[in-house]
Amino acid sequence: MSKDKDEKGKFIKGNKAHEKLNTQELRKEAYRQYCEHIAQGYPKKAWCFVHPEMSLTWQMMERYLEEYKDDPVFNPILMELAHSQAYKTWFEDGKTITKGGFKNASPHTWATIMRNMFDWDKENRAQQTVETEVRKIINRWES
Repeated sequence: MSKDKDEKGKFIKGNKAHEKLNTQELRKEAYRQYCEHIAQGYPKKAWCFVHPEMSLTWQMMERYLEEYKDDPVFNPILMELAHSQAYKTWFEDGKTITKGGFKNASPHTWATIMRNMFDWDKENRAQQTVETEVRKIINRWES
């Protein structure tokens, strides 16, 4: 077994032997594509980077962003902008749906996407859950 891997064959954290984005050009291009993917309104889990020199999944990209957060290539403002663009894209679709602009579009499907991708109304759902649990406790006490 390689000294770079543990007993299960996984690479040891901190080991650079498995590093795929080993040039600034590759890091820059992968991050550009990742941000563009997010900006277009896709979830991060639907992203992959296929390049003649290597391939990369969203999990590995997230690991790079965490491990190399000081790398200027991975400028966090670019990801924030991408998330804002994605939110705007989906929000505009919602406006179009409410005005009847998409044939057979379901506002419920749109709302589900907004909840799942953007934690839309998360605070309201959390409050409703608490209120439901409190109501259950009160009902048990009253019976």
